[in-house]
Amino acid sequence: MLALVLGVLLEEVPSWVRGLPGSQRRRGLVVFDEVYVFLPPHSSNPPTKRPLVALSKQARAMGVKRENIGRR
Repeated sequence: MLALVLGVLLEEVPSWVRGLPGSQRRRGLVVFDEVYVFLPPHSSNPPTKRPLVALSKQARAMGVKRENIGRR
């Protein structure tokens, strides 16, 4: 259930950021602790995987900083 809610929330981050006025400063910060659970390396596709991969690729262009914290 948590992964589904986070997946929906992460899907909304890019459209929310694009709607903000332009700025030279960072406009958001997304921090994930134990990201391994939400972004597994194997073929499993939890609801968080696609939006996290997209955010990882586009975060800097959108003015969002992404931090993944994990023990591995």
